Amino acid sequence: MLEREGALAFWLLVPTLALLTLFIAYPFVRGVWLSLTNAVVGVPGDFVGMKNFAKILDDSIFRTAALNTFVYTAVTTVFKLAGRVGLTPGYAGPPNRKAAEVLTKYIITDMYAKAVQGMAPEAAVKWAHEEVGKVYAGA
Repeated sequence: MLEREGALAFWLLVPTLALLTLFIAYPFVRGVWLSLTNAVVGVPGDFVGMKNFAKILDDSIFRTAALNTFVYTAVTTVFKLAGRVGLTPGYAGPPNRKAAEVLTKYIITDMYAKAVQGMAPEAAVKWAHEEVGKVYAGA
């Protein structure tokens, strides 16, 4: 019976491996290959190596977008992690329903997003303070 279990395991893994290859491995490898060519939609393109990466690193819009992404991710991650352990930034106290509501409504995260999008930092903090006040007041 043990000899047959190995064959059964193999045949049970085949569909999973086929689906992983089809939906994860192939698109990944294809994306890497396309990034190394000058292909456009409908036209195969030629191999250009790392020229695409050099070109995008010289683009100031890309660098600004990448920096904004890293800053936003770093700031929001800190506040999300702090909230998960019950330490809602700015409002000390035990974790409870209201503290969870502040986090689930993303008030703190939205405050930073508003500031990044151009709202004056003071106005963003005032907005967040009013929203948090509504939650804690039971509004």
